Amino acid sequence: MLGVLQAKIMNIVWEAGRPIKPAEVLEKLGDDHAYTTVMTVLKRLYEKKILNRKLAGKVYLYSPVACREKFVEANLRGIFGDLVNSYGQAAIANFVNVVKNNQDDVDLLKKYLESD
Repeated sequence: MLGVLQAKIMNIVWEAGRPIKPAEVLEKLGDDHAYTTVMTVLKRLYEKKILNRKLAGKVYLYSPVACREKFVEANLRGIFGDLVNSYGQAAIANFVNVVKNNQDDVDLLKKYLESD
C-alpha cells in the first residue's frame, strides 16, 4: 500500500476534487516537510501510476488515477490474495480471529459471503 506520508498526500489529492499543485499539497499537509519532499513523493506516486500529472505553465498539477475506494479495493485485493496464496489457511484463520471480535464485522462478513 502506501507509506505514511504518501497516504497523507493521497488523501489531500483525493479530497481536493480537482488537479492540485504541489504547493497546495504542502500547505494542506501542515507538517514540517520541505517542498522538495512533497515534489518527490508526488513524482513517485505519478511514476507508480497512482497519480496523473499535467504541466500547467511551469508547474505540474496532480490528480488521482482512481477514486479512493477503487484504489483501496484494488490494493487490498492484491494484498489479501498474496497472503492467502502464500500462507493459505493460516492467513484465513488470522483474518477470522480479527473479525470475530466485532459483531458488526461478523455481520458484514456474513453479508458478503451470502451475496453473489
